[in-house]
Amino acid sequence: MRYIRIISALLSLTAAFIFFACNSSNPVTPPPTVRAFSFGVGNSFVFDSWALDTASANYGNKIDSTLTIIHETISDSGLTIAGVSGVYAALDSSFTPAGTYTGSSTVYYSVKDSSIWAYGLVASMLGNLPNIPIQIPQNWNEIADNASGSTWVADTFSLPITIPISGNNVPGTVALAIMGRNAGDNTLNVAGNSLLCNHSVDSGGVDVSATVPIFGKISVGNLPLVFQLDVSYQPTVVAKIYNPPTKFSSSQYPFALMGTERDLVSWHTK
Repeated sequence: MRYIRIISALLSLTAAFIFFACNSSNPVTPPPTVRAFSFGVGNSFVFDSWALDTASANYGNKIDSTLTIIHETISDSGLTIAGVSGVYAALDSSFTPAGTYTGSSTVYYSVKDSSIWAYGLVASMLGNLPNIPIQIPQNWNEIADNASGSTWVADTFSLPITIPISGNNVPGTVALAIMGRNAGDNTLNVAGNSLLCNHSVDSGGVDVSATVPIFGKISVGNLPLVFQLDVSYQPTVVAKIYNPPTKFSSSQYPFALMGTERDLVSWHTK
């Protein structure tokens, strides 16, 4: 009987030790936060996308009538696109808010160490620039890099064009340069869930110049550009894209370019 009491006392002491060890004096260590990018084939996402207004009274506001629902699925991996191997393919299908299918396109992503690249993202967001007779070339654009303090060249090109000035066609150049920088972590609330993201800011612009007899090289105009992106770590997805509208500052060929905003609203992972 005495041994039973001793065993009971030892069990009680053990239970007490476990209770206190698991409470405030010895808190359970949470799992480390994952800050790595990894696309998953079969993962699917839904986005709301809008054009942003250029009209003075509503500058930068969402244009309700442009709302597009985008369904994106990571459909393939291990591809080689424009000289880059190990590429992921994402199929984007677009619908009206009423559910009418309006078209689809394929987006290509690449993961390199701590960075993510998208093929032709800048070209797709700029589209065809009004009054500038060029086709924006598709390049691999670095869109995120979670290495501390990192900066990068997001896109750059220089193309010859012919510009009509004072009734004469003169040779000119369209040059784009966009630099990206890591702006640290950001948390987005999506359907009641908190998504830890890497926030990046790309900024630069398009410069148009012309070579005029007697005067030499002159500036025709400049189009400033800013792109802000939030790339979620887990699941890996470009959760938010925001580029405000902008204006081409030119006395001869002024125009405004609509902005875009795309927000993740739901997802499903395999």
